[in-house]
Amino acid sequence: MKVKYGKGKTEYGPGVEIKLTGSEVAVAIYTYLAAHRVHIRGAATISVNGELCKKGSIYVDPSGFVVANGKGFSGRGEDVKIRDSVKVERDLINTLQDILNLSFEDLENGNYDDIKFLKDNAKRLLEDEN
Repeated sequence: MKVKYGKGKTEYGPGVEIKLTGSEVAVAIYTYLAAHRVHIRGAATISVNGELCKKGSIYVDPSGFVVANGKGFSGRGEDVKIRDSVKVERDLINTLQDILNLSFEDLENGNYDDIKFLKDNAKRLLEDEN
């Protein structure tokens, strides 16, 4: 995955571009399904528009921003300072990654304490943001 400033020519800024490989697009779809309580075990083929996906991209408008590996990218360009919520966003993303990293075995064995802790932490981070 590559995150960089876009090449937009708007008066508001270039935006941010996220480039994904086909595998990364498939993982994103797989993760989306898991987040919506659809779990797949075993081999699966994920296709986009009826074909295997070779690459993908996401364009973030100048009004938005991206946090990637703790670094903020304002859609308005490199010279624009990201608001203080970048730390909160980074902490929230890390918490969500921790939730996704819980194993199926933990869930099957009823080890919900970690899930409750992470959920409470995510809720607290969102409340701090508002």
